[in-house]
Amino acid sequence: MEAKFVGSNLRLARIFQDLSLDDLGAKINTSRQYVHKLEIGGAEPNSDLEMRLAEELGVTPQFFRQPFTQALEEEQVHFRSLKTSKASAKLYAVYKARMLLSLVEVFDQHMRLPKPNFPEFSSVDPNAIEKAAEDCRSYWGLGLGPINHLPRVAERAGALVLSFDGVSQQVDALSIPTQRPIIVFNAEKGSACRIRFDIAHEIGHLVLHVGKKTGDAETEREANHFAGAFLVPRTMMYDHFPAPKGSRFDWKAISEFKRTWRVSKAALLYRARQLGLLTDSQYKTGVIHLNRNGEARREEEDRDINFEQPELLPAAMCYLLDRLDFSLLEIAQKINVSVSTLQAIIGSQAFGLIPENIKNKNVYTLKELRESRLKSS
Repeated sequence: MEAKFVGSNLRLARIFQDLSLDDLGAKINTSRQYVHKLEIGGAEPNSDLEMRLAEELGVTPQFFRQPFTQALEEEQVHFRSLKTSKASAKLYAVYKARMLLSLVEVFDQHMRLPKPNFPEFSSVDPNAIEKAAEDCRSYWGLGLGPINHLPRVAERAGALVLSFDGVSQQVDALSIPTQRPIIVFNAEKGSACRIRFDIAHEIGHLVLHVGKKTGDAETEREANHFAGAFLVPRTMMYDHFPAPKGSRFDWKAISEFKRTWRVSKAALLYRARQLGLLTDSQYKTGVIHLNRNGEARREEEDRDINFEQPELLPAAMCYLLDRLDFSLLEIAQKINVSVSTLQAIIGSQAFGLIPENIKNKNVYTLKELRESRLKSS
């Protein structure tokens, strides 16, 4: 017996393609009301309409009838900049993550990825967060020095780190505490230091807020505190941060400190005030200097500091394509999507790291595949 059409899967595919009800209705020559009816289970398409929906949404007809083994609700996702995010941007990010989880299941079926290994701490007070960050470093064997490749740290702990194409600045970053944790950053920021802070912030959520709803001022503050403490431990700040003399800052020394630790000057000033190395007045003076220098969002050193690219997702794809001899089409078929949709799930950043000779094997769109079958029959 054929599985029943699942309207929520249609909604998933539609939002993943960033289409409104009106957009999809226009593409299949029907009304937004009828599309909505399909999505809520009030109607079921015939086989011709189901095929047209599949073609427009970059999936196979089977996609609409497949069960998802891992549920994902918006409440499970830790969003960075939640208050400034529109509901549509958050939902789009959640649905992109839902599609990614299907691909992650394929990875876990065919290879041994690092076992998820995030310690859990309770966030009680600032001292507890400082200790949690230090203990987390110790747990992962990082010592107290600069972390040179932050994505690799999270990936060795079993997380998948990536950027989502099309996720606006309204969603700085997000993390999902699923069986295999997912950390998503916004590559459009243009500052490696700020992206690194966002990833550390999401690590903070994953170790401090297991089973807790986040997004409120307290949990965001705790994750920010963890990020600063994780990137620059307090003992290193006390020993090496170039504290000012009165209102005179040694900006050259602060710049070198930033280059060493790969943390923005703005975050370093905040961290210094947090640890009592700057007074409120000194902190304000430092922030004013950065703003007057045009460094409120992008700082002078950022052009020389490259972001460390995540490695696990492209490596997993290369393993399937090269070692196991799958084609992109075969991987796409495993999750009932087209090759172009598979590329969108992977994201342009990770997809660009896969060698051309590996990813160009037997690449077809669903339309090309159907045409080739017709010619051969």
